[in-house]
Amino acid sequence: MRIAFFIFLILFFSLIEFFFPLIKKKRNGKSRFNNFSLAFFNSFFQGFVFPGGLFLVASAFHDNSWGLFHQLPFLSNWPVFEWIISILILDFFIYWQHRFFHKIPFFWRFHKVHHADASYDLSLGLRFHFLELFFSSLLKIFIVLIFGIDPLAFLFFEVLLSSFSLFHHSNIAFPWSVEKHLHKFIVTPKMHVLHHSKIESVSNSNFSFSVSFWDQIFSSFTPVFNRVHEETVVGIDENTEESFFGLLTLPFRKKK
Repeated sequence: MRIAFFIFLILFFSLIEFFFPLIKKKRNGKSRFNNFSLAFFNSFFQGFVFPGGLFLVASAFHDNSWGLFHQLPFLSNWPVFEWIISILILDFFIYWQHRFFHKIPFFWRFHKVHHADASYDLSLGLRFHFLELFFSSLLKIFIVLIFGIDPLAFLFFEVLLSSFSLFHHSNIAFPWSVEKHLHKFIVTPKMHVLHHSKIESVSNSNFSFSVSFWDQIFSSFTPVFNRVHEETVVGIDENTEESFFGLLTLPFRKKK
């Protein structure tokens, strides 16, 4: 069911990209194929490292009543409230993880695989190095252990996070009448494309992944204006049309 849902999102966002592009620069098919190949590889890697899946890890913690939430009995009477808190906590930590991955050179070596893409479309939302995802999984396990997050809430967050990654990396332009309100609540493509700017001072902003207010709260927001993004140049100085193997080895190569 989850796989079918993501296939639907990919097809749906691809269709909207075709008719309402934010940036008209086209990606070549080989580059898109390599991004999708990396996503498939990552799925197998995560299944190997966490054979039961992070959902089962969360279930084990929850069944053993580990975590802060189990010390707050009133939350059991408000399951919806607990879910909302859990999702916001997870999203908060993902925001700071993102900032640290830009700030700390060791983690940037892996995160730059994502940023080294010189094109912007939904396949970019799948382009992550498997070790970056591994480090992120360790963080999520730590959060689940500390708070004892409900496994179903955790699963919902995982689906939400993956869906938003596809959405805000999609090359989609909304009418300004919609955009000017929408990005105040959620991360839109027009907001996130600034994070992929080749201008470092701009790329070190708009770190949010789902809800957009973390950037407002922690002073990392670059404003979104009603202008065409044709002049937006995305990527980093190491932009290359990488092969699948090149994407895997990029963090371990010296900067050209």
